Amino acid sequence: TVGRQILQDLVTCHLPGLAAHFAACDMQLAVVSMRWFMCLYILCFPAGSWGTTFRILDLFFAHGSAALFCVALGILKTDEEALLRLCD
Repeated sequence: TVGRQILQDLVTCHLPGLAAHFAACDMQLAVVSMRWFMCLYILCFPAGSWGTTFRILDLFFAHGSAALFCVALGILKTDEEALLRLCD
């Protein structure tokens, strides 16, 4: 879908090392991000982190779907070092 390609392009542009690592491991970013986008991140954070979830929803209502891509990039950037150590 268009959203899947947008996120892939954003990761390639802003996190090229991570994009290359995903490609080398044959990891499809859509497998991870589909759940994030389908539930608007509501089910993706640990219990008790409703403040984060509500903040994401506020951003979504204020700025539209672009906010969802920004949050996805933020999550990937935050966990980039750990993700680079994984390949399955």
